[in-house]
Amino acid sequence: MRLKVIDRLILQELIGPFVFGVLLFTVLFFAGGNLFQLTEYLVKGASLWTVGRMVLLSLPQIMVKTFPMAMLLASLLAFGRLSSESETVALYAAGYSLTRIVAPVLAMGAVVSLLAMGFNEVVVPPATAEMWRLRTAVLRQIGERAQPVTQTVMRAGKVETLITAQGGVDLQAGILYDVTAVQFAPASESWRPVLIVHARRAKWLGGREWDLYDGYWMTGDGRVWAKFERTSTRLLRGGLRKSLREIETDLVPDPDSRSFRQTLERIRRYRQAGEDTRQMEVELYNKISLPLASLIFGFVGAPLGIRRQRSTAAAGFALSIFIIFLYWALAQYLFILGRGGTLSPLLASFLPDILGLVAGIVILWRRGR
Repeated sequence: MRLKVIDRLILQELIGPFVFGVLLFTVLFFAGGNLFQLTEYLVKGASLWTVGRMVLLSLPQIMVKTFPMAMLLASLLAFGRLSSESETVALYAAGYSLTRIVAPVLAMGAVVSLLAMGFNEVVVPPATAEMWRLRTAVLRQIGERAQPVTQTVMRAGKVETLITAQGGVDLQAGILYDVTAVQFAPASESWRPVLIVHARRAKWLGGREWDLYDGYWMTGDGRVWAKFERTSTRLLRGGLRKSLREIETDLVPDPDSRSFRQTLERIRRYRQAGEDTRQMEVELYNKISLPLASLIFGFVGAPLGIRRQRSTAAAGFALSIFIIFLYWALAQYLFILGRGGTLSPLLASFLPDILGLVAGIVILWRRGR
């Protein structure tokens, strides 16, 4: 079906500023976040090829966050220009209501939101996970300590076994380094440590099976101990209940490295361990609420961009920065409340979008009067 003239006119005004906004905000976010760290890796001896790959792999997670911002900027600039050139007056005179004029913005916002959800699910997780894998390799190359691997096995709300690999993990070789496990007695025995095991390395055998090499074990009181060259994590109650894939997932704290399904599985696993999952739940709902903000921002920006007096592109850009700052400040505040249990994770994630929707309706009603 062919688009009507009004739809083509408004979409043509939107597409250019939207692409410009994505590029602009992506560069700004990259320069403010990753540029210094990646430059530091280069200075310390990391290869230009590796750092260049990390740059490219870091862009998808940044871009998906810029889609709502670019949609806001595009709608503000497009409708600011239309109102400055009195084209909105001409549309009113032709019998078009403000709701009808804004309709193409809502359609484009919906499409951008759907594309962002797909992009956030298919492209961002593998790119972010690979970027973190390269980061681990670079840290090892330049001699910095790898991030420790930890596992806590819970029973009756108490710690039963605590396992730490202080030397980090080589994901390609499937090896944990400097592994220490402390096992505690049941609650009836005051949860005192009853077994301590240390190994220079643990080798992944597949699934959740690991072998320990070059270490020792001792009782909690230190009276009995023995060295070993090779043994299994089965000597620990419950073993090392993580596969290499699960360890890799936990090593990358960035929620962008996990898809919606992977985040759900992670929440289920931590619930079974008796751990708090509220932060992960907020991160899960954010995978929907953040892309949905493209539609909300377009809905807010379109009527807000219509002004009686002439305005410049700089005014639209400044207004978009102000609205984006308010949105992110509110989102971060609600994230803290959701993580702490003051608000439900679902409400903490979607409340900025709900408030934006209400603001858009109010602005549209007032502009249409």
